[in-house]
Amino acid sequence: VATAAAAAAGQDDGEQRSVSLESCGELGVPLRDGTLLRQVVEEAAQVFHGGTRPTLDDLQRLSDLMQQLRPQDVGLRTVQQKDQQQERRSPAPRSWLSSLFNISQRQQQQQETPAQPAAAAADAAKEESVVLPAASFMGYEGWAKKMVRFQMIYSSPHFDVALFVLPAGQSLPLHDHPGMVVLSQVIGGSLEASSFSWAPHDRRDQHDDPQGMKHFGHLRTPQSPNEACRLSDAPHIMRVTKEKTEERKAGGRPMVLYPRQGNLHELRAATVCAMFDVLSPPYDVEGDRDCRYYRLTAPPAGHVERDVHGSGVGEYAYVRETPLPPDFATVPCKLDIE
Repeated sequence: VATAAAAAAGQDDGEQRSVSLESCGELGVPLRDGTLLRQVVEEAAQVFHGGTRPTLDDLQRLSDLMQQLRPQDVGLRTVQQKDQQQERRSPAPRSWLSSLFNISQRQQQQQETPAQPAAAAADAAKEESVVLPAASFMGYEGWAKKMVRFQMIYSSPHFDVALFVLPAGQSLPLHDHPGMVVLSQVIGGSLEASSFSWAPHDRRDQHDDPQGMKHFGHLRTPQSPNEACRLSDAPHIMRVTKEKTEERKAGGRPMVLYPRQGNLHELRAATVCAMFDVLSPPYDVEGDRDCRYYRLTAPPAGHVERDVHGSGVGEYAYVRETPLPPDFATVPCKLDIE
């Protein structure tokens, strides 16, 4: 009897969790029961429930699930570059599932790009890329080269789940994530990621809380990590430390960034690249949690570092806010997720 009651309770909990997912947020795509995609979103709902601060164990558990995601889980497929070459030579797409990027690459090749040497084409044939179904192309026939496509998968007051698809060679400019934790998984293609951390002048605070998790969920304030890094002799310049530049490929571990550690990054797609993100809390333009863009800069002439604790000479880089490039844009796409 006890076993049956426990099983029934577990079933009730599962049903309640399933219902709460729909009732506590907005689905951008269908999330069928039993799919890995739904499991990931449900796990994110548990980790960021009520806007509570996640533990490192929570994030590890969510990361393990996200690492299993593949393009087909989010309505994408993969093809060999040699197939793309064949599609570019075809007079029309082979099927309704022909890629947005195959179409655009064919158009660009006809208008701009000379034919590839045979050796280069052979090398390209060995690389795998992700493609969007043609349905997502509807309404964007005049797409710009620097457009990044995104599909909102789930949105709630406490976290968002989104998919971004970058054309080969496209960059996401250096940008921040104020008071946020973000898990980012490359599920198709590859990219180069350069990440930076805010470097406060009082390094004792950094030692006690390297990730800056005490700022999780906070809006921009004079005490937030980026504000605490402004130079006293040049307040428009902020001090950061460069974490690393690395190649990220499908199947690797998710990137995790925190309110301080790794909070800024720049991404450049080596191939057509699909990136699955969980962001908590979501960006909020009206609530002063907007996304801001930066560029590396030099410190002012004669600037001398004066840390409260520890020497920082030679360890730092410097950034300043910059407008979003006028030729950069993100556009929504619609994926057919079964």
